[in-house]
Amino acid sequence: MPCNLTAFVMGFLLKEYTDGTYNYSDGINNDILDVAKLKEMVSEIIKHQQNPIPRYKDKFIVTTTAEERAFNEASSKIFGIPINLCNSVEQTRERIRQKMKNLSFPIWVLKYVLDGATLKSGKDVVSSLIDDYSGIANNSNYGIAKTDSDIAMAIGKLCIENPGVIDDLALLVTKDKCTEGMKAYLKQYEDGVLPKLANEVNDGGQFINRLKKKFDADAANWVWNTDTANQKINEVVQEYRIIAQSNKILPKSTSFDGTIREWTDKCDMIRISYLYAKNYWEDLSDLMELLYDIKKSGVLLESKREKFLEQITTNGDAFNRFYNSQTDLFKKACAFIVGRFSNQEIQEIFRLLPKNLFTAEKSDYQSTVQSTVDKYISEQSAAKLKEMWRNKTQTDSPRQWSKKYLMPILCMISSEDVPAARAAFGALNRKNPDANSIEKATEFLERADFFERLSSQEERDKAFRENIVKSYSVMLEDLDEVRNDLKRRIPVDPYDWFGLPDVDAKLAAMAEYNYNKTGCGKALEKIEDMDAAEAKQYLKRLIKDNMIVGMEIIKGK
Repeated sequence: MPCNLTAFVMGFLLKEYTDGTYNYSDGINNDILDVAKLKEMVSEIIKHQQNPIPRYKDKFIVTTTAEERAFNEASSKIFGIPINLCNSVEQTRERIRQKMKNLSFPIWVLKYVLDGATLKSGKDVVSSLIDDYSGIANNSNYGIAKTDSDIAMAIGKLCIENPGVIDDLALLVTKDKCTEGMKAYLKQYEDGVLPKLANEVNDGGQFINRLKKKFDADAANWVWNTDTANQKINEVVQEYRIIAQSNKILPKSTSFDGTIREWTDKCDMIRISYLYAKNYWEDLSDLMELLYDIKKSGVLLESKREKFLEQITTNGDAFNRFYNSQTDLFKKACAFIVGRFSNQEIQEIFRLLPKNLFTAEKSDYQSTVQSTVDKYISEQSAAKLKEMWRNKTQTDSPRQWSKKYLMPILCMISSEDVPAARAAFGALNRKNPDANSIEKATEFLERADFFERLSSQEERDKAFRENIVKSYSVMLEDLDEVRNDLKRRIPVDPYDWFGLPDVDAKLAAMAEYNYNKTGCGKALEKIEDMDAAEAKQYLKRLIKDNMIVGMEIIKGK
């Protein structure tokens, strides 16, 4: 019956179990059973009997052997686990495994730094303890089957017989020491192949961090035995072999990720679609397929690394030969499109292609090549057209000719040819005319008969007077002065003066100014010099020839 007397009797009968040789357990937590813990256990069970406690856990008194206690105490000190969390083999084992997860490498690598360590116990003793703790992490690491309890008892016995071994291992179980141990292990693994490769590529010691990433990638790395760890080491060795071999082909890199980036950058400069030229790669087929996958995904899958290493070793020189003379393969793969061009023209077309075409789909690549060929043809035709113009006029364009002579070039063209000339001159003035405009402009210039007139000062003045100044030429006799005045007053290029109303308005203003200045006086003088009959006859002719004069006379009446 739950009461104070029951509690007293239970405490009296159970007090002999508080001598430190027994543990308290609720199935999850374990601790040394002392008087305080016994009082807590008895109090809780009495209260639970009176008023059930939610989530109550049954309490037990459990026995521990000297070896088990030694195992728990040693593990607490070595791995920095609070002693109250190390009260059973199962509980301590789980705590040890959690601590091992925080180490950089499996604990067995510590055996490779024992030669340089100052030990209270012997090297063999510490090595044996390391093996036992490796077994606690994963008992399959033992050659023969042992239970966790067997291994724990062996650890406890070893620590009882060699108390100094606890301090020895406690000083070794750190991230830095595990890293040091792995470096020591790598020096003797396959004659130090990984450090040698790392030195060859001048990685500054980063190989150990690359290996650490391999271990960090697996949450269970702390249970790995040497065989499993060696597989990861071999993966890093393979990566460094790829770096070293790639450095013979690419700009130097010191890391695997950097090497893959160099390969993708190299692929950016390949102006041939892998898929479009798939039937022409010959010995490079396997390597180019691997590079295609790398460029598409940005990574080299582990399953393909051995093949990639084999390919760059076997075909690295062939790849460089292809890369440095891509036009040879381009000419074969795109023969239908570029077959009509000379080798030099094909090289020029190839240089016009954009970068990053290696992973292009066949249809996209063909379209790109065709548009590049069209652009090349257009540019070549445009260049020939402009060269023809320069040879005939010693100017770069009709617009530049007009600036040079301060007159619109269209005024040099016969009226029936002005529309065609305007279109042709427009093509010459544009930076990138279309193919149709170039063709029509070429045809027009080849049959043109005005080039000789363009170089004649007399012809230029005549055309400017007749087609620009027109009737105002009586008042505007100095054509150079007229040109310069228009340049100052008209805010557009001389090429655009042709047919511009603002030009006519400015010429009218200039003519009126000159008329008011001297022209009117000259006209009056002429009339004064005429007799009445002659003046009358002149006025009649003027009325017949000039509607404006006739209208002014009518209005005057």
